[in-house]
Amino acid sequence: MVVVWKKRLFPAHYNSSIYELLYLKFTVDVKRVFLLSRYLTHFLRFFRLYYELIRENILP
Repeated sequence: MVVVWKKRLFPAHYNSSIYELLYLKFTVDVKRVFLLSRYLTHFLRFFRLYYELIRENILP
C-alpha cells in the first residue's frame, strides 16, 4: 500500500531519489514538531497548575 502511494507521489519521470529524501526529511520534521508541541503543552499545563497553587498560597 505504501509503495503504491509512494509511486503515485513520485512520478517516474522525476529523479525519484531526491524527492524520496525530501519526503523522508519532511515526515521526520513533522514528527519532531508534533512531539515537541505535545511536550510543550504538557509543560505549560503543569506550569499553569503550579502557578495557580502559588497564587492560592498553598505552596510557598
